[in-house]
Amino acid sequence: MGRYRKEKAQRLAEQILNYPDFATLFFELVNAAICFYDRSPEEPDAKIDAAWAAFINEHNKVVLTLETSPQTFEKSISWLLYGVAPTLSFIHAVDQTFHSSLLNSIIENATMNPRQKKILENMESEPQFYQEEIAHYSHQIQEIPEEKAKQ
Repeated sequence: MGRYRKEKAQRLAEQILNYPDFATLFFELVNAAICFYDRSPEEPDAKIDAAWAAFINEHNKVVLTLETSPQTFEKSISWLLYGVAPTLSFIHAVDQTFHSSLLNSIIENATMNPRQKKILENMESEPQFYQEEIAHYSHQIQEIPEEKAKQ
């Protein structure tokens, strides 16, 4: 996971270094992200708002060529570990306190989206390719309690 983020950050840094000054970069990023019109942009005679045009001062839109990689197993694990795990832990504690099975019911009633089904299909068709990745995350997850204990 970290490798992809580092590569993406490196490409962004290389592109930013090509700008002559921070002001140019700032205005081009803002101009690429938002634009204000004098009326709904879908209307035929819509024009860029004059005050906005003066603010942007004819800066171009910056185009950062950061290819987005497709959803991967790595992203799913990361999201689960850092975004979902606290809630899962909470529901697990509720299940233990009330002798319920909410967590199991949630999992059993969940449906994978098409992207997840495709990833699983790929993993099942080439298990040897993914075995090392699965082992890596198994090891990483086992180290979490040790890291917490150090804090």
